[in-house]
Amino acid sequence: MKNQYFKCQNCLKTCGKYFKFCPYCGQNIKDKLTIGVLFYNTISNYFSFDARFFKSFIPLLLRPGYIAKKFVEGKRVQYLHPAQYYLFVSLIFFFLFSFKTRELNSSFDNVIAGGFKKAERIKTRDALENKSTAEDITDFANETSSKIVDENEDIIEFDLNNKESKDIQNKIIIIDSLIALDTPEEKILDHLGVTKSISPFERKIYIQLIKLYKKKASGLLQSFFDMIPIVIFFLLPIFALLLKLFYWKSGGFAYHLVFSFYYFSFLFIVFNLNIITNLFMEVPIWLSIAIILSTYFYLVQLIRKFYVKKIFATLIKTGLILFIFSLFIIPLSAVVMIMTSIMVY
Repeated sequence: MKNQYFKCQNCLKTCGKYFKFCPYCGQNIKDKLTIGVLFYNTISNYFSFDARFFKSFIPLLLRPGYIAKKFVEGKRVQYLHPAQYYLFVSLIFFFLFSFKTRELNSSFDNVIAGGFKKAERIKTRDALENKSTAEDITDFANETSSKIVDENEDIIEFDLNNKESKDIQNKIIIIDSLIALDTPEEKILDHLGVTKSISPFERKIYIQLIKLYKKKASGLLQSFFDMIPIVIFFLLPIFALLLKLFYWKSGGFAYHLVFSFYYFSFLFIVFNLNIITNLFMEVPIWLSIAIILSTYFYLVQLIRKFYVKKIFATLIKTGLILFIFSLFIIPLSAVVMIMTSIMVY
């Protein structure tokens, strides 16, 4: 009789061997750990990449509001969960986008590095080896400022007869000199006369700017790109909040969040298709403009179907939502991204 029973390795309860799945916890009784099982479980559990993904794909693209409406009405088994759909298509986008960012980041670094090669400020490190005090560095700067040879005609030339210009040039030489001596950023601030009475936040900004100058902004653009997934993650609920404000009586916040998940999923699908198309051919400008306009008309139709509103009222509210989102929220997010990129650089 014992041979007819099997102990589930998950819940440790005994069940008959004729069961394929444990009647208590649902785990496959004879499921052996293999590479295939490992990756299938990962994809299935976290992304639900199954028939529901494909069943949701065409309606999401061609029938705006249909899946979102069905989901809030309670039909949630046959279509992929909106958060899972968003997670999956956004992951694909950032994977594809990462290849483009490498190219952009490399070009940006080369351009910025070229801009830093304005003048041969420091000839050799040996000239600085005995100049470790603030006074020595300052004297060295005064002596060197008159010997600077500009290597780029496009660079604004300093009028060394002008006291303010000379002070700026001297500070640049001081920074270059201290960097050549591998001086910590904190010490560089002391040499520049940045008082410790300033707030910690201001001091942090100065330190980050010195790091930026020291590294010639290498990797700054990549730091900015790394912030995009985080910012979009916060933009989605903000967009849902705007919908809540304009359609206050239509439902709770979760109701509008479902709408936002599906709309952002649609945007990521469009972006993915655009990136993939660019791999094989250059997308014409007119087609890019048409794609951008299509996302607007999709949103209009999505709002009209989801909230069951008349077309005229939908056009007005959609315009207001996009106006607020594009002119206030997105620019503010861009500023936050730039500041955060610098602060974590």
